[in-house]
Amino acid sequence: MSEFLRSEIVQKEMYDMQILYKRLSTIVEHLKTLDKEEKIEFIEQTKILIEKQKVFYTRMTLAAKTDEELKEIVNNMNRLSKLFCGEPMMDVLNNMTDKLNSYIPT
Repeated sequence: MSEFLRSEIVQKEMYDMQILYKRLSTIVEHLKTLDKEEKIEFIEQTKILIEKQKVFYTRMTLAAKTDEELKEIVNNMNRLSKLFCGEPMMDVLNNMTDKLNSYIPT
């Protein structure tokens, strides 16, 4: 396993993202029943998750410059992102945030 991925800090970050993702995925099942404030909170929490993913991806990309295993992972992520979304991973994450912002009621 990549030295980057073995790091305690990285392990904690991945765990925190997983916990937040699981919490959000249980809420999404009941999204239609949420009131306005709850929907806004759901959007804000989702944006927090995306920001964590962006930071994590950026750190991975930087670490991949000296870690061949991680470089392969980052390259695969980008390849799949372009294949399924038509754009690089960071663009996908940025577009997700923009889309969520457009859903926030005023």
